[in-house]
Amino acid sequence: MELQTQVHALEEENKSLRAEIAAKSDYLSVMVHQLRTPLSATKWIFKMMMDGDLGTVSEEQKNIIKRGYESNEQMIRMLAEVSEANHSLEWRMQLHTEPIDIGPCIDNVISEFTGEAQSKKIILHFAHQPNLPLVLADKEKICIVMQNLVENAIKYNVPTGSVSITAEPFADKLVVSVSDTGMGIPLEEQPNVFGKFYRASNAKKTEKGTGLGLFVCKQIIEGHHGTIWFESSPNIGTTFFFSLPTTASLAK
Repeated sequence: MELQTQVHALEEENKSLRAEIAAKSDYLSVMVHQLRTPLSATKWIFKMMMDGDLGTVSEEQKNIIKRGYESNEQMIRMLAEVSEANHSLEWRMQLHTEPIDIGPCIDNVISEFTGEAQSKKIILHFAHQPNLPLVLADKEKICIVMQNLVENAIKYNVPTGSVSITAEPFADKLVVSVSDTGMGIPLEEQPNVFGKFYRASNAKKTEKGTGLGLFVCKQIIEGHHGTIWFESSPNIGTTFFFSLPTTASLAK
């Protein structure tokens, strides 16, 4: 009799848990839909501006509008992935790989954050060798990694600081680094940096965040059979590195 009571209690708990998961899934579906609607409207506003339907724009203005359009498109695609993940128990991050030159991706990310850096009097610098080896990668996902790393390097920096980005071949890999002159990460907290929702104690005191950025970066880089790591000294700065196999090494 006691066993039957326990089984019944477990069944009720399971039913309650399933109902809670279903409710959260429904809520996420509604939120995705509500976010996609204004993004789609914004997309067409950008498109009309680029096409000159709202008046003549200069080439410089057109380039800025184009970057906004592309970022908006990226958000729409990401929401589509969130929707897919929400409705599938077997979902895995989708990677659409092709041989890419990572240099233009980094240039675009720097352009996106130039305004924010200037507002904090932070210098952005990108140093790389000409003719970098190609990597087999999902360009959009690698740009997300760069966006997260550069944004953090600016956000947790000091006024009049600097952010240095490098890209160089090393053995059969391409190694990219993003270095800042910011607050650094407390030594005792460094093992937790790539954990989901984790934020360092000093970061919590200065800026808002979700604690998902570095977790996502790790998933993307490891999904490309690459490696991501960092070096950090409190009150001196942090450098994040990631490596990706080159197309030449993958062909061997």
